[in-house]
Amino acid sequence: MATPNRVAAMKSDPQPHILLVTAIPASELESCDFSFEITHEIVFPYHDAESTRPICRRRKEYGFDPASAVEESSGRTALFAARVEKRLVGFALIIESWNGMAEIAEIAVDRNARGQGVGMSLLSAAEDWARQQGFRFIRLETQSTNPAACKLYARAGYSLEGFDRMLYANSENEGETALFWYRSLGEGAQILY
Repeated sequence: MATPNRVAAMKSDPQPHILLVTAIPASELESCDFSFEITHEIVFPYHDAESTRPICRRRKEYGFDPASAVEESSGRTALFAARVEKRLVGFALIIESWNGMAEIAEIAVDRNARGQGVGMSLLSAAEDWARQQGFRFIRLETQSTNPAACKLYARAGYSLEGFDRMLYANSENEGETALFWYRSLGEGAQILY
């Protein structure tokens, strides 16, 4: 439940403006802090983002240039920038996945803008674009060490449909579990079990 101070802050928080862009200047990306603190991990079987266990605290940096990913993609792509009062507060990159689904390849929100609807607005823009492009499904991947993102995806109607404990082996994210989320985008499109 929101406290009176949080309710007042939410009313005064300007709504993010989501724009379809071709690039985001590196200087704007560098002005944001997309990192997050890792303190908990969702426990197996990963379906409940509230079911976590504490892990060794660390900060995860998020340094990514969405423009290079757009250039490397072989299918349809879209890059959205979220702005509040002209300041970049987040972005989402959507690509056409190898399996013909729309994939949110990257989504990030500046730590000072979290909890203000930016992530949900970016998800909505990505889904709208994917529907307009004729995609029936949209997917994304996150990690078991990001319960906040998992809660957002569940609230947005995504379904956790798989995980991979080895995806990050031999990388700086070793020990994290990749979680794969999916959402149907229209009538007649359903996730079959």
